[in-house]
Amino acid sequence: MKKILIGVSIVFVVGLILTVSTIETLLSPYNKAKQEAAQLVFNDGIMKKIDDFYLYQFDKTVYGLYGDSQDNKKIYVVIDVESSQAQIYETSELIDKDKAKEVAMNEENTIQILNVTLGLMKNEPIWEVSYKSSQVSLGYMRISAKTGQIIQHIKTI
Repeated sequence: MKKILIGVSIVFVVGLILTVSTIETLLSPYNKAKQEAAQLVFNDGIMKKIDDFYLYQFDKTVYGLYGDSQDNKKIYVVIDVESSQAQIYETSELIDKDKAKEVAMNEENTIQILNVTLGLMKNEPIWEVSYKSSQVSLGYMRISAKTGQIIQHIKTI
C-alpha cells in the first residue's frame, strides 16, 4: 500500500512540474515583451508605474501600456516595436478599455468579450476587441481610441 502511495505521489509531482513548465513556456514571449516595454518606458523616464500591459500583434507588434507618468498622471503609451517610437497620451485624449467594450457591445448585442488590446493601425491608437457571439464564432472590432468610432469590423472567422 505504501509503494502505491509513493508511486502515485511521484506521478502527481512529475505531472505538476510538467504543467507548470508548460505554462511558463507558453507565457514566456508575453512576459519577455512586457519586460522589454517596461525597460523602454522606465529607462526613458516616460512612466514610473505600469498598471496594464497590452501586446498587439496584427500587421506589426505594438506594446500598449497604461499607468503613471513621472508626474503621477495616468497616461497611455503606445510603442511600435519595430521603430521603437512611443506615442504618449493623457487619459482625456483616448477612450478607455471599458468604453471600447461598450462600443462593441452596442454594435453587436449578444456578444461575449474575449479580449481588449491597445494597439496601432495606420499609426493611430486603436482598441482591438475580440468577441464571440451566437451568430459569429469569432469576431474582431478595431475601434479608434481617439474617437470611439469603429474603424474595422470583421464578423466571421
